Amino acid sequence: MKSIYFDLNIPKFLLTKALSPLWKGAYYSFISPVSYSDLEDIALPGPKWVRIKNRLSGICGSDLTLFFLKANPKISAAALPGMSRIFLGHEICGEVIEVGRDVSKIKTGQRVVFQKIMPSCYDKEIEPRCCHCRAGNYTLCENQSEVNDVGDVGGGWSEMLVAHESQLLPIPEDISDDEAVLIEPAAVCMHAIMLRPPKPGDNILVVGAGIIGLLTLHILKRMEPSCHVGIVARYDFQKDRAIKLGADHIMAGNDLYSEVAKLTNGKLFKGMFDNKMILGGFDKIFDCVGNGASIHDALRWCKAGGSVILVGIDLNPSKFDYTPLALQETELVGSFCHGMENYNGEQMSSFELVIKFLKENKLDFTGLITHRYKLDDYKNALTEISKKSESGTIKAVFEH
Repeated sequence: MKSIYFDLNIPKFLLTKALSPLWKGAYYSFISPVSYSDLEDIALPGPKWVRIKNRLSGICGSDLTLFFLKANPKISAAALPGMSRIFLGHEICGEVIEVGRDVSKIKTGQRVVFQKIMPSCYDKEIEPRCCHCRAGNYTLCENQSEVNDVGDVGGGWSEMLVAHESQLLPIPEDISDDEAVLIEPAAVCMHAIMLRPPKPGDNILVVGAGIIGLLTLHILKRMEPSCHVGIVARYDFQKDRAIKLGADHIMAGNDLYSEVAKLTNGKLFKGMFDNKMILGGFDKIFDCVGNGASIHDALRWCKAGGSVILVGIDLNPSKFDYTPLALQETELVGSFCHGMENYNGEQMSSFELVIKFLKENKLDFTGLITHRYKLDDYKNALTEISKKSESGTIKAVFEH
């Protein structure tokens, strides 16, 4: 199978990082730890494993972070042991072409999405499962770094993928491939929202208008239409899409503090050294950027006792002023991928809740996929996507 993958090769990592400021082609060259090659198909690793032929695969920001070597080796996750080879791509719509003898929930010919994207007790078949896996919150698994290398399983940026049946979720027939490939990013947003659900009349801000920010906005408005949701958007194409998805206000420009004060009837104070603070602010802020600057501002834009939910993540250590957490009793809530939700008294996964909303016509993904590429055109794809202001990319996918 043809596949794009990242090998933990320190010399190649350092050499590519050193040359990339002078030679952008270094990321696509033989010196990069990321490779595109034809790998031998492995046998199913066990009786509960499944082989999937990919149909559509999303190009996610986290994949780009790995491809362009933007993750810092000093972050917490880098301290944990893991696989020496990482296959890129986790937003998947695929078709099952082979099942192991003990597979009971997945059938050949079914379309599936890849739900449990992180290693966990489920695919490692660890019993008893850790407390988080027992609760359905597989991304928090306490056994995720237990070594269990089953070989070249592939990923979304591969022609095929081998997965444990517990990692997969069948796609209902009335959901299209285009909708299915967006279920995973929508589940990321759904999980963050369910950590601090919108209340009637809430004044909410979404920071960042990439695909995660836009889907967060869309789900918030469909879940609680009476809440007021503003969004910070950089580009005109993002602003246009945000309006179509229900944004009540678009924030842009160089004086966002003044806009926040105006929208929330907050009081803006300015101190020395361009130090700004707002008393009174948004009830909830969903930070879909997640770097030091966005967290710093979000904590100052949130009302006392309010919540800043960290949806996006910058895989680099950051600096920000945390004093609003104490002085304003604001809370900073971390959110990672997806898990188990309690919606109207019913337990279901973030994926199942997104599917429920889709089947009830509460979500509309029309027009969110703006760019399509073939896998062997990945160099052109990643170059265009990296220039978002020129390409106008909202969501790009590989068509297999």
